[in-house]
Amino acid sequence: MKYRAEFFAAALVFGAALRVVAYPLPGSTDVPIFNAWSHYAATDGVGRLYGTGGRFPERRVLEYRGIRTKVDYPPLALYELRLASPKTLAFAGDALLAAILYVFARRRFGAGAPRRAVLAFWLNPAVILLGAVLGYLDVLYLAPAVAALLCALEGRAVLAGLLFAAACLTKPLAILVAPAIVVALPGARARRTVAVAAVAGAVLIVLPVIGAGGFLNMVWGVGSLVRDPFLSAAAANAWWLAAPLASHGSLDRLRIVGAAMTVLAIGWATLRAGRTPDACALTALAGFSIHAYAVLAVSVHENHLAGAIPFLALASATERRLGPVLATVSAIAAINMNVFYGLGVGVGWAVPRTIGRLDVMNLLAVANVATFVWHAAVASTRRASRARPLPV
Repeated sequence: MKYRAEFFAAALVFGAALRVVAYPLPGSTDVPIFNAWSHYAATDGVGRLYGTGGRFPERRVLEYRGIRTKVDYPPLALYELRLASPKTLAFAGDALLAAILYVFARRRFGAGAPRRAVLAFWLNPAVILLGAVLGYLDVLYLAPAVAALLCALEGRAVLAGLLFAAACLTKPLAILVAPAIVVALPGARARRTVAVAAVAGAVLIVLPVIGAGGFLNMVWGVGSLVRDPFLSAAAANAWWLAAPLASHGSLDRLRIVGAAMTVLAIGWATLRAGRTPDACALTALAGFSIHAYAVLAVSVHENHLAGAIPFLALASATERRLGPVLATVSAIAAINMNVFYGLGVGVGWAVPRTIGRLDVMNLLAVANVATFVWHAAVASTRRASRARPLPV
């Protein structure tokens, strides 16, 4: 036991060292945009960043160090950027989420699961590439989303609702965790409580924007995320393969098709998990939901698949058959990001885009679709887990 504790501590230090080494790297093309938001959030306040005047929809244009940008993230992400740079937030978010995973696994799973879950996340190449290297902010929505699921499992409906609101108002992708949270709740009364708490939390977060007169501008800006003019926004998924067959005029129809397939896949998985609502089933459901979105939805970005990793890390800590799925999803997510950005803009060290005459992204997209089918097969035959509820 002492040896295992020492190994665990050494692995945590090693993961932290990797993040420190990666800190000076320039990151993805999103980092200068995040820096612009950070600057204006600190100087002008979050309420005014979306725009407050003119004829709706008139979004404010921010200019900072040669970057012209508009805000399309919800306000809680901007409050966080007001406090620190994107790389600093990514480091802190990784550490916070690792701690949440440890607490989650310790309270809901058997001995050994907390360390397995934490190391599967903390040393995961895709996670390190996502935040420490490329400066994406996904971990900031994942931390409260995982915590919200734990609170729902423990019957803490008010806290679950507040955390879920925080996750969604950091990045809207947190909505994909909603089915797992709903299934985790013990009854209709708890679900109503979560809904009320989530709405109340959202109103408090958005209040400064409302007070500044920028609410409609915020809605339009955040809504621009579903108006991306791409079938696949650099994500190796089904729509990357279909992109050459689509015309610009068919994008809206294909967006509906992608949304319908995503909802159907998540609905099927929710019905499966609802029959055995234990912690392992629900963390697996959350991971599957994000994977379904990353493969089937339109306009998915190269970093979105990595959101499934912390949930799969938890589920695979006690359901070993999910371990290979986690490893494959992690490899696809890491390679996808690396193909486009290497170790940061201008740094290099990227997987070649072509091998001979083969496009690596096409191969990766095929692999991701096949992995999703495999993931669904594993989910459909998942054995009852050894997860165990502990007293609160």
